[in-house]
Amino acid sequence: MRRFCLVVVLLAGCAHPRAPAPAIRELSGTPPGGLAYRLYLPEGPRPARLVLWLHPSGHSLNETAARLAPLLARHGFALLTPVDKDFHSWRSDEANRLMGVTLPSLAQQPGLEARRPVLLGFSAGGQLALLLWQGHPELLGGAVLMATSPVDARGDAIAAPEASPAVLARAPLLVLTGERDVGAGPWRAAEGRLRRAGAVLQVRTVPERGHEWLLEGAQLDALERWLAALPSP
Repeated sequence: MRRFCLVVVLLAGCAHPRAPAPAIRELSGTPPGGLAYRLYLPEGPRPARLVLWLHPSGHSLNETAARLAPLLARHGFALLTPVDKDFHSWRSDEANRLMGVTLPSLAQQPGLEARRPVLLGFSAGGQLALLLWQGHPELLGGAVLMATSPVDARGDAIAAPEASPAVLARAPLLVLTGERDVGAGPWRAAEGRLRRAGAVLQVRTVPERGHEWLLEGAQLDALERWLAALPSP
Protein backbone atom coordinates (compact mmCIF):
# COMPACT_ATOMS: atom_id res chain seq x y z
CA MET A 1 0.00 0.00 0.00
CA ARG A 2 1.42 3.36 -1.06
CA ARG A 3 1.50 6.07 1.61
CA PHE A 4 1.27 9.75 0.89
CA CYS A 5 3.66 11.55 3.27
CA LEU A 6 2.68 15.19 3.58
CA VAL A 7 2.95 18.16 5.87
CA VAL A 8 -0.40 19.92 5.63
CA VAL A 9 -0.97 22.52 8.27
CA LEU A 10 -25.13 26.73 -7.45
CA LEU A 11 -24.88 25.32 -9.90
CA ALA A 12 -26.13 27.25 -12.92
CA GLY A 13 -27.08 25.90 -16.32
CA CYS A 14 -25.33 26.79 -19.53
CA ALA A 15 -26.99 28.08 -22.65
CA HIS A 16 -27.29 24.58 -24.15
CA PRO A 17 -29.48 21.86 -22.63
CA ARG A 18 -27.57 19.09 -20.92
CA ALA A 19 -28.39 15.42 -21.22
CA PRO A 20 -30.15 14.01 -18.16
CA ALA A 21 -27.90 12.49 -15.54
CA PRO A 22 -28.02 8.73 -15.02
CA ALA A 23 -29.49 7.32 -11.85
CA ILE A 24 -27.17 7.79 -8.88
CA ARG A 25 -26.87 5.50 -5.87
CA GLU A 26 -25.69 6.88 -2.52
CA LEU A 27 -23.41 4.49 -0.65
CA SER A 28 -21.56 4.90 2.64
CA GLY A 29 -18.58 3.14 4.13
CA THR A 30 -16.01 3.24 6.92
CA PRO A 31 -12.99 1.12 5.99
CA PRO A 32 -10.87 0.02 8.98
CA GLY A 33 -8.14 2.61 9.46
CA GLY A 34 -9.51 4.84 6.71
CA LEU A 35 -11.82 7.84 6.51
CA ALA A 36 -15.58 7.36 6.44
CA TYR A 37 -17.17 8.43 3.18
CA ARG A 38 -20.32 8.91 1.16
CA LEU A 39 -20.15 7.77 -2.46
CA TYR A 40 -22.43 9.07 -5.22
CA LEU A 41 -22.18 6.28 -7.79
CA PRO A 42 -23.90 6.64 -11.18
CA GLU A 43 -25.39 3.61 -12.89
CA GLY A 44 -24.13 2.85 -16.35
CA PRO A 45 -22.69 0.26 -18.72
CA ARG A 46 -19.09 1.06 -17.75
CA PRO A 47 -17.47 1.56 -14.34
CA ALA A 48 -17.50 5.20 -13.25
CA ARG A 49 -14.24 7.00 -12.61
CA LEU A 50 -13.84 8.70 -9.24
CA VAL A 51 -13.71 12.33 -8.12
CA LEU A 52 -12.49 12.89 -4.54
CA TRP A 53 -13.82 15.99 -2.77
CA LEU A 54 -11.29 17.74 -0.51
CA HIS A 55 -13.02 20.22 1.81
CA PRO A 56 -11.84 23.69 2.92
CA SER A 57 -10.86 24.59 6.48
CA GLY A 58 -13.76 24.99 8.88
CA HIS A 59 -16.57 23.43 6.83
CA SER A 60 -17.24 20.19 5.01
CA LEU A 61 -19.23 21.87 2.20
CA ASN A 62 -20.30 18.31 1.42
CA GLU A 63 -23.82 19.36 0.47
CA THR A 64 -22.46 21.95 -1.95
CA ALA A 65 -20.05 19.44 -3.47
CA ALA A 66 -22.80 16.83 -3.72
CA ARG A 67 -24.76 19.13 -6.04
CA LEU A 68 -22.07 18.41 -8.60
CA ALA A 69 -22.88 14.69 -8.60
CA PRO A 70 -25.36 14.83 -11.53
CA LEU A 71 -22.93 16.83 -13.67
CA LEU A 72 -20.10 14.44 -12.85
CA ALA A 73 -22.35 11.45 -13.53
CA ARG A 74 -23.10 12.73 -17.03
CA HIS A 75 -19.38 12.49 -17.72
CA GLY A 76 -19.00 9.05 -16.18
CA PHE A 77 -17.68 10.08 -12.76
CA ALA A 78 -18.68 9.11 -9.23
CA LEU A 79 -18.15 11.53 -6.34
CA LEU A 80 -16.73 10.68 -2.92
CA THR A 81 -17.09 13.06 0.03
CA PRO A 82 -15.36 12.37 3.38
CA VAL A 83 -17.71 12.34 6.38
CA ASP A 84 -17.40 12.07 10.17
CA LYS A 85 -14.03 13.82 10.39
CA ASP A 86 -12.66 17.04 11.86
CA PHE A 87 -13.42 19.59 9.15
CA HIS A 88 -11.32 22.35 10.71
CA SER A 89 -8.29 21.29 8.67
CA TRP A 90 -6.54 18.54 6.76
CA ARG A 91 -3.88 16.72 8.78
CA SER A 92 -1.17 14.56 7.25
CA ASP A 93 -2.60 11.41 8.83
CA GLU A 94 -6.05 12.17 7.41
CA ALA A 95 -4.64 12.57 3.91
CA ASN A 96 -2.76 9.29 4.31
CA ARG A 97 -5.87 7.49 5.56
CA LEU A 98 -7.95 8.81 2.66
CA MET A 99 -5.44 8.08 -0.10
CA GLY A 100 -3.72 5.05 1.41
CA VAL A 101 -6.66 3.20 3.01
CA THR A 102 -10.06 4.49 1.88
CA LEU A 103 -9.14 4.75 -1.79
CA PRO A 104 -7.69 1.21 -2.07
CA SER A 105 -10.72 -0.15 -0.20
CA LEU A 106 -12.91 1.00 -3.10
CA ALA A 107 -11.06 -1.15 -5.64
CA GLN A 108 -13.64 -3.94 -5.25
CA GLN A 109 -16.70 -1.68 -5.42
CA PRO A 110 -18.82 -2.87 -8.39
CA GLY A 111 -19.41 -0.17 -10.98
CA LEU A 112 -16.46 1.97 -9.85
CA GLU A 113 -13.00 2.51 -11.32
CA ALA A 114 -11.09 3.93 -8.36
CA ARG A 115 -7.62 3.97 -9.91
CA ARG A 116 -6.11 7.39 -10.56
CA PRO A 117 -8.89 9.53 -9.06
CA VAL A 118 -9.49 13.15 -9.96
CA LEU A 119 -9.13 15.50 -6.99
CA LEU A 120 -11.54 18.41 -6.47
CA GLY A 121 -10.31 20.76 -3.76
CA PHE A 122 -11.49 24.11 -2.45
CA SER A 123 -9.21 26.45 -0.45
CA ALA A 124 -7.30 24.26 2.05
CA GLY A 125 -8.60 21.20 0.23
CA GLY A 126 -7.24 22.63 -3.00
CA GLN A 127 -3.86 23.16 -1.37
CA LEU A 128 -3.89 19.50 -0.31
CA ALA A 129 -4.79 18.48 -3.86
CA LEU A 130 -1.89 20.55 -5.18
CA LEU A 131 0.56 18.85 -2.80
CA LEU A 132 -0.74 15.40 -3.74
CA TRP A 133 -0.32 16.28 -7.42
CA GLN A 134 3.21 17.54 -6.82
CA GLY A 135 4.22 14.43 -4.91
CA HIS A 136 2.37 11.67 -6.75
CA PRO A 137 1.09 12.73 -10.20
CA GLU A 138 1.36 9.15 -11.45
CA LEU A 139 -1.41 8.11 -9.04
CA LEU A 140 -3.87 10.81 -10.10
CA GLY A 141 -6.10 11.44 -13.08
CA GLY A 142 -6.00 15.21 -12.61
CA ALA A 143 -7.02 17.88 -10.12
CA VAL A 144 -9.40 20.83 -9.95
CA LEU A 145 -8.00 23.54 -7.67
CA MET A 146 -10.39 26.27 -6.53
CA ALA A 147 -9.38 29.31 -4.43
CA THR A 148 -5.77 28.22 -3.95
CA SER A 149 -2.26 29.65 -4.16
CA PRO A 150 0.60 27.99 -6.10
CA VAL A 151 2.74 27.26 -3.03
CA ASP A 152 4.13 24.13 -1.41
CA ALA A 153 3.93 23.01 2.23
CA ARG A 154 6.69 25.48 3.19
CA GLY A 155 4.98 28.40 1.47
CA ASP A 156 7.49 28.48 -1.39
CA ALA A 157 6.48 28.68 -5.04
CA ILE A 158 5.23 25.28 -6.13
CA ALA A 159 7.53 23.31 -8.40
CA ALA A 160 6.33 20.94 -11.09
CA PRO A 161 6.50 17.27 -10.12
CA GLU A 162 9.64 15.37 -10.98
CA ALA A 163 7.89 13.19 -13.52
CA SER A 164 7.96 12.48 -17.24
CA PRO A 165 5.90 14.55 -19.69
CA ALA A 166 3.71 11.49 -20.29
CA VAL A 167 2.88 11.21 -16.58
CA LEU A 168 2.13 14.93 -16.28
CA ALA A 169 -0.10 14.83 -19.37
CA ARG A 170 -2.26 12.22 -17.63
CA ALA A 171 -2.64 14.40 -14.51
CA PRO A 172 -3.72 17.84 -15.78
CA LEU A 173 -4.76 20.74 -13.55
CA LEU A 174 -7.78 23.02 -13.82
CA VAL A 175 -7.21 26.10 -11.63
CA LEU A 176 -10.10 28.43 -10.77
CA THR A 177 -9.18 31.64 -8.97
CA GLY A 178 -11.14 34.78 -8.21
CA GLU A 179 -9.69 38.00 -9.62
CA ARG A 180 -9.62 39.51 -6.12
CA ASP A 181 -8.25 36.39 -4.42
CA VAL A 182 -4.71 36.49 -3.05
CA GLY A 183 -3.76 33.57 -5.30
CA ALA A 184 -4.75 35.20 -8.59
CA GLY A 185 -1.48 37.05 -9.23
CA PRO A 186 0.77 34.17 -8.16
CA TRP A 187 -1.12 31.77 -10.42
CA ARG A 188 -0.66 34.07 -13.41
CA ALA A 189 3.06 34.10 -12.66
CA ALA A 190 3.24 30.34 -12.06
CA GLU A 191 1.26 29.20 -15.09
CA GLY A 192 3.99 29.70 -17.68
CA ARG A 193 6.72 28.41 -15.39
CA LEU A 194 4.85 25.19 -14.64
CA ARG A 195 4.04 24.64 -18.31
CA ARG A 196 7.67 25.05 -19.27
CA ALA A 197 8.48 22.40 -16.68
CA GLY A 198 6.05 20.00 -18.36
CA ALA A 199 2.85 20.47 -16.35
CA VAL A 200 -0.47 20.50 -18.18
CA LEU A 201 -2.73 23.14 -16.68
CA GLN A 202 -5.42 25.69 -17.40
CA VAL A 203 -5.74 28.73 -15.14
CA ARG A 204 -9.08 30.55 -15.21
CA THR A 205 -9.36 33.90 -13.42
CA VAL A 206 -12.97 34.81 -12.62
CA PRO A 207 -13.59 38.59 -12.78
CA GLU A 208 -14.81 40.46 -9.69
CA ARG A 209 -14.69 37.36 -7.48
CA GLY A 210 -12.63 36.67 -4.38
CA HIS A 211 -11.81 33.69 -2.19
CA GLU A 212 -15.07 31.83 -2.72
CA TRP A 213 -16.86 28.95 -4.42
CA LEU A 214 -16.52 29.48 -8.17
CA LEU A 215 -18.12 26.45 -9.80
CA GLU A 216 -21.12 28.09 -11.41
CA GLY A 217 -22.02 29.46 -14.83
CA ALA A 218 -19.08 29.62 -17.21
CA GLN A 219 -16.81 27.83 -14.75
CA LEU A 220 -19.15 24.83 -14.69
CA ASP A 221 -19.03 24.78 -18.48
CA ALA A 222 -15.23 24.87 -18.31
CA LEU A 223 -15.28 21.98 -15.84
CA GLU A 224 -17.43 19.92 -18.20
CA ARG A 225 -15.08 20.55 -21.12
CA TRP A 226 -12.09 19.68 -18.95
CA LEU A 227 -13.67 16.43 -17.76
CA ALA A 228 -14.58 15.45 -21.31
CA ALA A 229 -10.96 15.94 -22.41
CA LEU A 230 -9.32 13.95 -19.60
CA PRO A 231 -7.14 11.00 -20.64
CA SER A 232 -8.46 7.56 -19.77
CA PRO A 233 -7.15 6.07 -16.50
